[in-house]
Amino acid sequence: MTIHENVRERLVSKTFLDDFYKVWVKSWKDFNFKIPGCESSSEAQERFVKAVKDISLTHQGKIIAIVTHGNVLGLFLNYIDSLNHMEEAEKIRNPDVIRVVHRESRFVWDRDFRAQGLDVIATR
Repeated sequence: MTIHENVRERLVSKTFLDDFYKVWVKSWKDFNFKIPGCESSSEAQERFVKAVKDISLTHQGKIIAIVTHGNVLGLFLNYIDSLNHMEEAEKIRNPDVIRVVHRESRFVWDRDFRAQGLDVIATR
């Protein structure tokens, strides 16, 4: 197992936020918005996409698993399909398994994939 630092969750705030959801919504409406010293949606998306591309190229032709958190995963799905916005990111369950195939220099999200048995333990 390899730990890749750049698949980490996005740093939205360095302190507890009374209204995290409000900040999260604003960061989806404006990908350049960020709390000073933290990471914008745009920065997190760029970091994560580059990491996944690097990992995919290193392990070409193999099945790999990348474990991360929901916010940055939602931003990755937005990169794959720009029609995926906050509403789609909110549908990511905890835990969730999303199948993405790297093919011909692009990512394809298999929206119909469902991991068997996950519905029993997954929450939103």
